[in-house]
Amino acid sequence: MDTTAKEKDRIPKKGLAGEPGRLESLGSGRHPSVRKVRIRMPFPPTQSSRLQALRYLTPFFLILSYFAGSSGVSICIFYSLTGIPCPGCGMTRSVHFFLHGDILHALQYHPFGILLLPALFLVTATLFSRRATALYERWEKPALKAITPVLIVMLLFAAFRAAVLYASGSDGGGVVSWLSGFSALFAPFDEPGLLDFLSSEAFRIGSF
Repeated sequence: MDTTAKEKDRIPKKGLAGEPGRLESLGSGRHPSVRKVRIRMPFPPTQSSRLQALRYLTPFFLILSYFAGSSGVSICIFYSLTGIPCPGCGMTRSVHFFLHGDILHALQYHPFGILLLPALFLVTATLFSRRATALYERWEKPALKAITPVLIVMLLFAAFRAAVLYASGSDGGGVVSWLSGFSALFAPFDEPGLLDFLSSEAFRIGSF
């Protein structure tokens, strides 16, 4: 090898980016100046599709409960049609009174609100915290297994509450008188239903 060839070998070669000494490998298919871009998710990642949906619904429900619980109108269609509170009736107002520190009225509207509120706070915390997300994912399967027993208890509770509310507005002895003795445990549910409110004069004149 002559001297000219040796001098050419010493000269640093330019890569495709124009930087001396950097050669791009044709087999890699990646430009040396290109960097990997990591897309950051707005929330901590989760494998639960339920949590992904609840992250959007839960803050809305908390805001609705905070303000709408004192509106004096029930939005339950079942209550509007029958005048009887459904198993879930009072849950929104229960959360409303818990958020405002009125524990007595919260329990009177629905005792299950005390179980719902921590779950709402946990789901809301998963928007910001990886630990809260991991805690939710850990308890999701046990909670799903408990749904059926909880629904059965809620149905029994709703039936007993409806019987007490009916007895408190009736005159009679025996069982009716005995049931009316529990009326102080429940809210009266004397507010108008949504359908009644929409057809009322107050709604038509736009007083709200």
